[in-house]
Amino acid sequence: MKKDQISILLHPQEDIGDFIMFTGLVRYLATTEKLKFIILKQYKETIQLHYNDIENIEYIVIEKYEKSDVITQLLHQSLRNIKKRHIIGIFDIFRLDKYKGVYTNQKNPNEIYSLYGFDPEIMKSFFKVNRNIQKEESILKNIFMISKTDFSIFTSCEHIPTRYKINCFGIYLDKMFSKLLFMHSICIVEVSKRIYLYSSSKFTLFIYLMHHKYNVCNDKQVVVVNDNNPDSYVFTLNYPDDWTISD
Repeated sequence: MKKDQISILLHPQEDIGDFIMFTGLVRYLATTEKLKFIILKQYKETIQLHYNDIENIEYIVIEKYEKSDVITQLLHQSLRNIKKRHIIGIFDIFRLDKYKGVYTNQKNPNEIYSLYGFDPEIMKSFFKVNRNIQKEESILKNIFMISKTDFSIFTSCEHIPTRYKINCFGIYLDKMFSKLLFMHSICIVEVSKRIYLYSSSKFTLFIYLMHHKYNVCNDKQVVVVNDNNPDSYVFTLNYPDDWTISD
């Protein structure tokens, strides 16, 4: 594949968790292609920071993640003649290859990667967090002003059993970083002592990917609470042996 090949990229953008899920894919594609990346306006600033080390990426901003907005951009003169379209999810009907219209509400990230012909290992092997030490120091300073002692991290705290929340200062990661600057949460994970994860939370996937890349959960108590709802996101992850799985 030529390194100067131009392609369109659009993946699901229900929340910031979708950008976490597809970070590996974006970085993988950017190694060989110039990307026209269609993103929601509300996430533009954060995503530009997240990928600020990638030179061959241009952001095409849409107001809403809706069919009419997507069509408008695809018909624009800057995009309409581009045949390579990495469109993932409900709008894959606008692809021009054999993967057109294959999406049928798959939720498992590994399954979604495979559905479009990508190795699911890309999600882990190409994952990366761009760190801003100054910003991280500011976040930690504010936290330690509240809690002088150690603290626990929760994802989807409302689903974590009460027994894990008694007598502790807790940080609700997916609420604190729900839309903006999610990449800076790595500093909180690094200094925490206990981490309680809900299996279907996309921030659980984020911590898993960070640990795979940076070993951020070493020497910590990590508990994963299973979500048994069949309609939830299902992450088929090979959790480390020292993580506790709980119902």
